[in-house]
Amino acid sequence: MPPTHFLATDLIVPWQEEVTERTGGRVTFDYYPGGQLVETSELYAAVQGGVVDAAIFPPTVAAPVDLPLSGVVALPGIQAPAGLPEASAAYTGLLLGSLAELEWEPKGVTPMLGLIVGQNQLVNRGAPVRGIDDWRGLTVRGSGGMLDIVIVEAGGAAATLATTEIYEALQRRTIDTSITSGETAAQYKLEEVAESISVNSQLGLAAVTLAMSTATWDGFPPDIQHAIREASAAALERFGEATAGLFDSIREQLGDQVDFYTLTAEDVESLHPAVTAAQAAWISEHEAQGLPAQEVFDEWVRAARAAAGE
Repeated sequence: MPPTHFLATDLIVPWQEEVTERTGGRVTFDYYPGGQLVETSELYAAVQGGVVDAAIFPPTVAAPVDLPLSGVVALPGIQAPAGLPEASAAYTGLLLGSLAELEWEPKGVTPMLGLIVGQNQLVNRGAPVRGIDDWRGLTVRGSGGMLDIVIVEAGGAAATLATTEIYEALQRRTIDTSITSGETAAQYKLEEVAESISVNSQLGLAAVTLAMSTATWDGFPPDIQHAIREASAAALERFGEATAGLFDSIREQLGDQVDFYTLTAEDVESLHPAVTAAQAAWISEHEAQGLPAQEVFDEWVRAARAAAGE
């Protein structure tokens, strides 16, 4: 993640400042952005192994095997809050409760907070992709896992690409569409190579977690732990203030360069069989491993819908 990314400027740096201030300077940081020390895919292992004390990373990328249940927020077809602050608050509640107990803390990693950095959208190099008929024959970049099931069930071909590879793939027409959050699309200037971007797809959320080595966490006295928890809550609130309406601002800023389009209820409903197939596959796969996937899924659905005002 580059140091200019909104996660760095609106969350990571403010969090460090809050922690240092609230601990009276007893906790300070050496910050290495942009993969200077460890690549994104290796950040969880680096925290778990004590190579770094803390890091922010997407669990679905950095720890899909070790943290499988944390991928629940990326599942498509769940009505979630449109705003990043509300979605992040819902995710943090799930993360610090059930997910921390089930799969984070037993593996030596203590989550501090969870961030939703965007709702996945359809970023198309051509005309808008709407209902299921439009998916047939397309090559679509997902993020792996359950989104690939949606793509295939809808009649497309799934392509696996890193976020940094999407621009070139759209430009060279090796993919037709990328499932990417609108916020991330803007960060990577995808409007330069895309003609249309959806605004209300229900294709899951892009989430990251700020976590600390449990060995480091347990080494702090209770007053420092309390101060860090307070700092994390304050940083989450500040992130919410800074990112409220972010996607709307992006749409206004880039509206003359790309077609931002709204899916109809019929468009969304046409994908329902593909979406429910992905949900069922996720639950079945993890239940077969002895994990309470259905329970976690139901809890996230309730939290997301409550945060969305349903």
